[in-house]
Amino acid sequence: MSATVDIQTKIERAVLSIPIQSVTTRIDSTKNKINKMLKKANEEQIEKKEDSEYKEYIFKFESNTNTVSMIKVKTGIQDNNYIQIISGVNENDEVVSAPYSVISKKLKDKSKVKKVPPEELFSSDK
Repeated sequence: MSATVDIQTKIERAVLSIPIQSVTTRIDSTKNKINKMLKKANEEQIEKKEDSEYKEYIFKFESNTNTVSMIKVKTGIQDNNYIQIISGVNENDEVVSAPYSVISKKLKDKSKVKKVPPEELFSSDK
């Protein structure tokens, strides 16, 4: 069995984009707390996770304090390497782009970081 398909993709030109690994999702803790309070008030209510609980964030490097700010962003289309940023980031902002494991799990708002060139990212200070 075989099939022939035509895939249409959207193309945007001259838009702000950043490396896709710079964007992470986090649970909206405010909505999560409200859901827990509602569940306590009504034991029959079934708590369900909705996609809207998850928000997209980036970490912007603050050069004057060597810290990062967690910024909520609105994203657009993406390819394998880059994602369009509709709001939340300005053109000259420095965004943390690696390593993804740190961006997705360890970094928090106001975390202290050290900016290094990509070739020194995984080297150890000895």
